[in-house]
Amino acid sequence: MSSAGRAKITRLNTNGALIKLGRGVYHDAEEFHLLLPSEQYRLRCLAAGIAGYEVVGVSAAALWGLPVSHIYSRVDVRGKPRVAPGLLRRAVPPECVIKKGIDGFEIPLTTPAATVADIARWYDMHEAVRVGDAAVIRRLTTIQALHEEEKRRYRRHGSPKMRQALRLINGLSESLRESDVKVALFRGGFPPPQQQTEIYDVRMVFIGRPDFLYPERSLALEYDGWNKTHGYYGNTADRAINLERARERRLVSEGINLIRITKDTYASGVWLDELKAMWNRGVPFPQSQLRGGGPAW
Repeated sequence: MSSAGRAKITRLNTNGALIKLGRGVYHDAEEFHLLLPSEQYRLRCLAAGIAGYEVVGVSAAALWGLPVSHIYSRVDVRGKPRVAPGLLRRAVPPECVIKKGIDGFEIPLTTPAATVADIARWYDMHEAVRVGDAAVIRRLTTIQALHEEEKRRYRRHGSPKMRQALRLINGLSESLRESDVKVALFRGGFPPPQQQTEIYDVRMVFIGRPDFLYPERSLALEYDGWNKTHGYYGNTADRAINLERARERRLVSEGINLIRITKDTYASGVWLDELKAMWNRGVPFPQSQLRGGGPAW
């Protein structure tokens, strides 16, 4: 820009009409403050990339459109001995950085597989498993690519924590809360359940596909998300609830003990107490009435 143009930008920033997101990157202030916090964070990550920083970690995940669960105060960037305020310098292998076109800009950021591996090193396991499952389901990466990134970081800071988190990523979790439940089961010391296994009745008529199943104990766990009580696929809320209850009755008739997890019971942890209480009550479910699915880890 010309000197006059730069001076105009400075004045607009000073009087509050523009907000500075990074070196040489500004946004309309009123429009910015109307955005959701997650979109504001994404724009701050984008601004770091426009300013020439290599975006990594949860910040790269935000730019890939992956489900970052928290709004972080700083943007993760690679390299450069000194970084601007609001940025957090991270050590990442240089070969993990690629360029991706985002909103008309070529942004340097880590690949989806490298992004997941680094989140597993630096952040909570819930964050890594959420982002990793979503990346695999959306075919942004593969389990094999995650293992390759694990090897690349084998002796780096946080590698034991990373290996533990990557074990739980299988691409079978169909919601963020399923990923959270899987992590809670792992941390609670439970063996790996089966995920997304189809259950049939004695006449081999399909009943349902619970989120998690312990077939050797005829125990199933299902997270009741928003659509279970508010309708889905064109069904009204009442019809959705009735369909879920009918499916539950059929599962119980076949000998499956079903634990339903809600937002409240998940937060309180009571569902884990229910699982412990019911752990020794069940008997093995017939393998002939099960199809598909896979181990949670």
